Amino acid sequence: QASRQESLPEHLPPVTVVMLAHNQASSLQSSLPGFLCQDYPVRFEVMVVDLSSTDDTFGLLEDMETLYPHLHHTFVPSTARDVSLERLGLMLGIKAASFDHIVFTSPECTPVSPHWLRWMTAPFVRSGVQIVLGPTRYDCPSGLKSFFMNWQQTLWLLWATRHRPYCSGFANVGYHRSLFQQQQSFSSHAYLLAGAIDIMVNHSGRSGNTAVCLHPDANVSMAASRFSWPDYRLFYM
Repeated sequence: QASRQESLPEHLPPVTVVMLAHNQASSLQSSLPGFLCQDYPVRFEVMVVDLSSTDDTFGLLEDMETLYPHLHHTFVPSTARDVSLERLGLMLGIKAASFDHIVFTSPECTPVSPHWLRWMTAPFVRSGVQIVLGPTRYDCPSGLKSFFMNWQQTLWLLWATRHRPYCSGFANVGYHRSLFQQQQSFSSHAYLLAGAIDIMVNHSGRSGNTAVCLHPDANVSMAASRFSWPDYRLFYM
């Protein structure tokens, strides 16, 4: 279901925004205010999961929580070994969330509009919708990387509008907690190090329970790094 409506529903659900952070204090300092100052008519919170950072992430979050009471954080202990920190962090974030409707994003992203959260949660009010896929605007120093990442995103977004989702980005995805519980957390792919949100959408997404929100205000902007030589070799192959 592709959502292009120009009006928002009157009643929106309370929502938790979850992001994972690892040594990204500077990114959090610049991006968090955009998420925390969303114009949202009902309760919402931002949950940051610290993946054993060694920079000033903890101190920054402690300071910001005094300014924003709806900002919360938890952490993955540094003693965690032989597990995917991404999956463990997502599991902790989902379980710590106060609300069943969750939107995943990244400290490297910034919402393009103060109404971003309204548009990302609006499809949830439709019957049966449990996953919402939103677009990410990649602003990379490399024109090639910007083109490739935006083109790749266009492929899976269009496929999700016409058939069923087969993957997603990691920076702008809405998800209902009941789907996570139905999958028994990450038991089917706990051995993989990355790609948790992609696989969650791939395993749970259906044409009837997934919506794609294409409104311009539903975008997040992400400044990705330049290509490295291994990147060039990979894309050439």
